[in-house]
Amino acid sequence: MKISGVQQIVTLLLKDHPHLRDDDYKLIANIWYRECKENGWDTTNILDLFAKHKLTHPESIHRCCRKVQELCPELRGKK
Repeated sequence: MKISGVQQIVTLLLKDHPHLRDDDYKLIANIWYRECKENGWDTTNILDLFAKHKLTHPESIHRCCRKVQELCPELRGKK
């Protein structure tokens, strides 16, 4: 997924689910789950999908999350 698409999804998830603002692991899991469902992939094979570079790289999600929270302080967590 392109960075702009990741940034849009991160923004949406941070707005709709405040509990994700302080937990990058949960944010990544939610994004990967969405990607699997959108592509009709079985979520039980998530490690295989990640190994085959089919899922968004976690570092891209981290970077987008930091950028979104920099631009929109209201989407920052409590930490």
